Amino acid sequence: MQQSSPVGAGGQIRPSHSERGRQKPIRGLRLTEPCQNLSSGDSSNISRLLRLTKKYGTSDIYVGLPHTVFKEQNQELALFISKLHAAHLRVWARGGEVRCVDSFTEQDHFMDGLKDLATFNDRSPPEARFHGYMVNIQPQDVPGDSGCFQHEIPQSQLSHDQHTQRDIILHQWLNVLTRASAFCRSIDLPFAAAMPWWLHDLAGEPVTVPWGASQTRTCIADIIAPLLDDYVVMTASEDHSVMAHRILRQLRSTSNKMISGQSMPRVLACSGESDSILRGTSSQSDGVDEPASETVEHLEKTFVPYPVFGGTIITELQAQREVSSVHGHAEFNETQKAESRDLLPPNNNHARGGSSDERFDSRKIPRLKPLPLRSAFTHNRAPGPGEGEDDSILVLVVVDGGCRVGIGDHARGA
Repeated sequence: MQQSSPVGAGGQIRPSHSERGRQKPIRGLRLTEPCQNLSSGDSSNISRLLRLTKKYGTSDIYVGLPHTVFKEQNQELALFISKLHAAHLRVWARGGEVRCVDSFTEQDHFMDGLKDLATFNDRSPPEARFHGYMVNIQPQDVPGDSGCFQHEIPQSQLSHDQHTQRDIILHQWLNVLTRASAFCRSIDLPFAAAMPWWLHDLAGEPVTVPWGASQTRTCIADIIAPLLDDYVVMTASEDHSVMAHRILRQLRSTSNKMISGQSMPRVLACSGESDSILRGTSSQSDGVDEPASETVEHLEKTFVPYPVFGGTIITELQAQREVSSVHGHAEFNETQKAESRDLLPPNNNHARGGSSDERFDSRKIPRLKPLPLRSAFTHNRAPGPGEGEDDSILVLVVVDGGCRVGIGDHARGA
């Protein structure tokens, strides 16, 4: 599906991310229990939430809601959104039931929910509207026989029946995303999707499906990316090293396509587990005691060279843990954490994914592919605090077959 250029307010064309100038990476917050914030009679929850967003410099809030809320609690929802907008926050609706992957009836219910969201936005004043929609459906969670997706088995080791079953699930998942993308573009609503981190590398192999007239097997991530405004990589970790490694392949692939002239989405890193796991695990982390604010800063600094890097989304629970730690046990807790880090073995408990599942070393960050002969690409972004102009420019230059890649004046020969 070719990306369209939706018409925005006033008849203006909304450009794709690859056509826009470099924007500051977003800092997103994914609400774990959003419905508790909708009560108009209790201001303590919204006040607590606004304190969290201020601490992290949050720009975007992701609110997971059943679609019935758009009709049954529309006044409370409009008030909630308007309070967040007053704090200069963009508000995204988040939803999607995995059942709709293998049932056309459930798909229709899902699309009905999107239509209810559109109706809600149409009937609400500008300050009470959702900024965008993020679908959160993971193919490995499709109900049915246990392990029907076989998500820990590389493609080359699947039996014929397993291969067929996985292809069916992936095509049904793609159909849901295609329908949702087309609808969101028709109403000029930015569209994001939560994506598994291992699609480019599941136990050392990409996850592919037959595609196009030739039925050539193609990585499903490359098919889905043009459907999206934001490609959100669900890293299933809160460790910035693991998160960085799990987003790297998608960043590199998408950046190269954008440089070659294709319209590509932003790529964001999302920490923590999926919503279904979060609801059943209270506030457990993956054994990493790193403050969420440090995780965000690490990722922003590491991936500045990638033109499609769009930012980071953390969970509300992750943010609350850091705030509680700071206010509850200040000095004692910090001393205890420092001692514990020296005693704990390296964490190897994050989700398995084969050969790529290892800590990230930013010194080994791969360079983007060179452009065609005698061409150049220069990408600017706004300098961050303490940065000079030279620190903010990624330059790739090809002259007579030689490639120079670097930041500002520090380009190096290839």
